[in-house]
Amino acid sequence: MVLLVAVFGFLFPKLADYGDVWDSLGELDTQGWVALVIVAAWNLVALVPLVVVSLPGLRVRDAFLNMSAGTAIANSVPAGSAIGVGVNWAMFDSWGFTPAEYTLATLVSGMWNNFVKLGLPVVALVLLALSGDLRGSFVPAAIVGVAVMAVTIVVFTLLLRSDRLAAAIGRPIGRVVSAIGRRLHHDLGTQEQWAERAVHFREQSVDLIRQRWIALSVTALIGHLSLFLVLLVAVRAVGISQSQVSWTEVLAAFAFVRLISAIPITPGGLGVVELGLTAALANGESSTVANQAAAAVLLYRALTYLLPIPIGVVCYLYWRVSRLRRPAADPRSPEHPQPDAGGSAPAHR
Repeated sequence: MVLLVAVFGFLFPKLADYGDVWDSLGELDTQGWVALVIVAAWNLVALVPLVVVSLPGLRVRDAFLNMSAGTAIANSVPAGSAIGVGVNWAMFDSWGFTPAEYTLATLVSGMWNNFVKLGLPVVALVLLALSGDLRGSFVPAAIVGVAVMAVTIVVFTLLLRSDRLAAAIGRPIGRVVSAIGRRLHHDLGTQEQWAERAVHFREQSVDLIRQRWIALSVTALIGHLSLFLVLLVAVRAVGISQSQVSWTEVLAAFAFVRLISAIPITPGGLGVVELGLTAALANGESSTVANQAAAAVLLYRALTYLLPIPIGVVCYLYWRVSRLRRPAADPRSPEHPQPDAGGSAPAHR
């Protein structure tokens, strides 16, 4: 709360005047509003394919319910990302998926999201250099992105490299979990059992990534570019032209602020994103453009941060009601049959 008061009460007004920002929003024409509604509606479903790809057998409708509910919690509750994962897992569990399946899906989809998030600043930096709009302030963030992405890829590769390494990781986890289980007077498994689980988990991870790494990459990229498209349309809708702020500069601002907002300071990066985007877009521009940029950023956040909250709440309540009406069932049976004895899998998987 202190940070939000500081951002919106003291720092944001130094970049733009709230009265002029409101005037800029009032000048939006019908064409601009229609374009914003279209891209905002698309953004609500843009990440659904990634959820479906990362969890074989999941229906599109259930993926939308799951993603929307998790997003609403992450955007509105302190430590919401962690709580949102818990709700996501409860939903997957109610649809008949095993903990191993939805844990793997969460880790893989999260990893691919981070790959895109870390890679976009580099892409933006290259595009800025090619267009001649390169700013020195963007270079450090790109270097950080490359370094973190390189370390992440190396660690991820090592974890999936061999059964021996997976078992070595599983044993200390098992030691900690076993100690917790003893305190709770509940058997949570031995070190060797956790080592075997880690090996099995590694095999599942390798299979999923080998089969779907292209689909994971494409769907994760689509999800991030959909967010960028909402920002770009908002920037153009308030009257900022290509000559004033190019699309590559908008992409750079989006990419670098996304990188900064990965640190969970506030739910959904509230305050941090608004301040960072406005400062990046208004850098070196006139006060008129600065006010328009602030209007575009607030409009963008209303459509991508605030709008998903009520939609996610409705999705969560729908899941709760439907869960009470019928017992938990495997979504792959009978509508989603399991592979037969010969090993042939359903076509949709």
